[in-house]
Amino acid sequence: MQTSESSFDKSLNNRVERRAYKFYVEHLRAKVSQKIRFKHSIQVTSYGGVGTTLLYDFFRAHSLSVPKFPDLCGVKHMRHPPNTDGKQRYILSPDYKAIYLFGDPVTSVISLFRRFSFKSICTQLDVDSCRCPDNMRLDEYALKGEDILGLKAHFDSWAKCNQDERSYPIMLLRYDGLWESLGDVFDFVGLNKDKIDSFPEKQDRVSKDYSIDEDTLKLLKDTYSDLTDDIAGYPLVKII
Repeated sequence: MQTSESSFDKSLNNRVERRAYKFYVEHLRAKVSQKIRFKHSIQVTSYGGVGTTLLYDFFRAHSLSVPKFPDLCGVKHMRHPPNTDGKQRYILSPDYKAIYLFGDPVTSVISLFRRFSFKSICTQLDVDSCRCPDNMRLDEYALKGEDILGLKAHFDSWAKCNQDERSYPIMLLRYDGLWESLGDVFDFVGLNKDKIDSFPEKQDRVSKDYSIDEDTLKLLKDTYSDLTDDIAGYPLVKII
């Protein structure tokens, strides 16, 4: 009896969490006809699984102007740089700047599936809900052989954003070079470099006890081979 109640409670909590997140996203979308003022001047965005939360937590701890709840206000995984999708929806501060953090897409997908349901991942990445069943497993996703999450389009919209489309700088930052590039990152956001030693040490992106069969891994690598090759051609850090 106790097991049944625990399972029910967990299921209920998951549903409540998803509904709460969906409410905030829908609330943001409902305001697209109005100008949305960003109170923050520093934004970190990614397609997930590349240490975005790590940077936000560190910046916030050092009193930088970052969103208080980047997940809920829709900026953490925003699909397009602000005001570059043909709609001038956002009012940005004069010193606004963005960091686009990216890395191995296969590791990112595995990391996302390890921590969230597929439905929740789709909500965070603003993917069509019709394509996102609640219970899709990682191996089932891999069998599709398709970038349903739209990581390639997400990367292209940020990494290949023309300078004449915006009035602010974007730092393109590869996760595998984050620790080597901390000096550049600190300069970009205005942090004193004497704080570099306090930055958290690098951790494994995917838990060692989260096992994946070789067939699933191969399918994911095939699906994301083009994006992986594209990313390999970028330097560890670049400001555009």
